[in-house]
Amino acid sequence: MDVDEFYRRTRGSLQKAREYLKDEDTVITFLYMFKKDESFAVLKASMESEEWDAAFRAAHTLKGICLTLGMTCMYDSASALTSELKAGRTKEALRLFRDLEELYRITIKEIDMVG
Repeated sequence: MDVDEFYRRTRGSLQKAREYLKDEDTVITFLYMFKKDESFAVLKASMESEEWDAAFRAAHTLKGICLTLGMTCMYDSASALTSELKAGRTKEALRLFRDLEELYRITIKEIDMVG
């Protein structure tokens, strides 16, 4: 699958990614790097252990990465999670995390098909 199809399938914005990363080759490189990034793993562990400050930091980092990569759907989800964690609404944060976790799983699967 090409990078245009990746962004269509994940409801992202290749245009936004190009604003930060300039060309498709760089976007693809950073998509592959996203798979190796530890932010989601840290977020998941922090959410499971109810370490809310660490979860907030990880969600905030993930939000920034998603913005840079034009992963609009994941960005929106991570942004909502960050807001709930910041406000201390942990029950809602846990629900939002489950949604983000599913988006992350789908995104990683789709990245595996780019190339």
